[in-house]
Amino acid sequence: MYLAPSLSLVRRPASSPTPRQSKPGAPIAALDQKAAGIEGVAGGFGPRGGGGSSLARLASDLLSIMNLVEGADVTPTTQAVATSEALQKSLAEALSSWAEIRDKDVKSINEQLRQAGLPAIGM
Repeated sequence: MYLAPSLSLVRRPASSPTPRQSKPGAPIAALDQKAAGIEGVAGGFGPRGGGGSSLARLASDLLSIMNLVEGADVTPTTQAVATSEALQKSLAEALSSWAEIRDKDVKSINEQLRQAGLPAIGM
């Protein structure tokens, strides 16, 4: 499942308000902050301190472990298997957080937008 388009749709109202909306409301700013935390940022090299389970970070880490496993002609090490399992668990948690935002927060904000006569966030 590719979530970047959905995350950018959720984040769009806060970064580019409509003419009828001179500045984003507090609920939209809070939603933007939640979506940004789940989305994360891609890229970067070198050691990564502080952990993190953003979708960008998880995608990078899962790709790294896949390349490690696929690049060897041997059974994956127990460390590689354990890392893969931990990453899959973190991914499930991140996707659960995204589903909660999509199903609760966006729905609530869409209702507020409709009441204000503004277009809803489409998914």
